[in-house]
Amino acid sequence: MDYNKHMKTYLFIINGLGVGDLPDCSNYNNRGYNTCENLIEDLPLVSFRLLGLYNVARLNTNESDTVMATFARGRMLTNKTGFADGITEILGNIRHHKDDETSTIVEDIKTRLNKSGVKTSEIGSGENFNVDYVAKTDDEVMNYISNLEEDKDGVIIAEYNDFANSLLLGDKDAAGKAIINIDNWLGLFMNYICDDDLLIVTGNHGVSCDDKFITREYVPIMMFTRRCPIARDLQTVQGLNVIAYTIAESMGVYKSEKAMMSTRISSSYTVDISIAKMKSILATSVVAGKRDAVKTLKKLRSGLSHISTKIDEKKTIVKTPKIKKLSIK
Repeated sequence: MDYNKHMKTYLFIINGLGVGDLPDCSNYNNRGYNTCENLIEDLPLVSFRLLGLYNVARLNTNESDTVMATFARGRMLTNKTGFADGITEILGNIRHHKDDETSTIVEDIKTRLNKSGVKTSEIGSGENFNVDYVAKTDDEVMNYISNLEEDKDGVIIAEYNDFANSLLLGDKDAAGKAIINIDNWLGLFMNYICDDDLLIVTGNHGVSCDDKFITREYVPIMMFTRRCPIARDLQTVQGLNVIAYTIAESMGVYKSEKAMMSTRISSSYTVDISIAKMKSILATSVVAGKRDAVKTLKKLRSGLSHISTKIDEKKTIVKTPKIKKLSIK
């Protein structure tokens, strides 16, 4: 197969985005955890609803919800709980640990891609896997991706840590702000990518905010392309390494039965009306942000006007700073 040079794949790994206990969770002294259920159900997450997160996490959904992605619940097979181990499996390696002995099923997607001439760019904290750019915050990750050259990379792998770090500190409010920040970013990003590009958003274990430790949970796997089939639920898939196989096949590196949506990704079938609806839904969150900006500006102008009146009463000449009119498109 020839590398698809006209396509980019974006793999976004959100540490801590768990959606419920794995069957073997009791072996790790934790049971009854569902990170998303405990934290995001009441948050205004527009983009994650479009990607199917609420369906995967089995949270409140209704018939009016629009899902624009193929999604699944992924079961980690690596039997060690750690963000580094989860990322290793996502990138193709399933590690089995028993009595300090390690056996590994190796399918390193990065090696395969590089041998096929596919350029990769890795962004993250540098703690869980080797990265090309070390980012201390999610905003730094987003800024780096936004500034990538148009034709520089075939596969961009990015790790988002703010959500998990906040939970490990027991700060639920900060975790909520972190996931809303990612949701807003995804909305802009989904509107930006080209028709042939593939976006994969996944998690890596869960995190208990109350107990401040990593929990062994299923994770969501959500795949979006603007050449978009009708939303499809792939139910539960075994092994997060299916993500590596999916990337390899979608980029034209090699075919694999483990790829999650191979023929559906390459399909030329496009749901134009759904894409238009997606843009409308994403625009609502942007408009809401602009409304808040307008309210703030009005308050500021009102305050300056009040100050100016007081100054005139005292017949004191003071230059009031000019405020540019806020343009709302």
